[in-house]
Amino acid sequence: MCVKLLLAKSFCCHPFAVENSTDDLIKNMLEMQEKARRTEELLELMEKERIEEEELFVVRSEELQNLRKQEVLSMSPFYLNFFALF
Repeated sequence: MCVKLLLAKSFCCHPFAVENSTDDLIKNMLEMQEKARRTEELLELMEKERIEEEELFVVRSEELQNLRKQEVLSMSPFYLNFFALF
């Protein structure tokens, strides 16, 4: 027997089974869509946090660099006087 004929017979004989399987398929598709949406939201949140942390790192790095410059500048007179003795 042809596959199409078998399918047609099963659809005619079991309309509720076809309807139930269609409902299940739609429900599964909606669940998958919801999971994908939540995953996308999570990924967007993670990316936002990564960018914020990166910006914070840049700011802290710049602050550290400025502190080092200030330290060198504050020690400059000491070194000038120290090497002037030699």
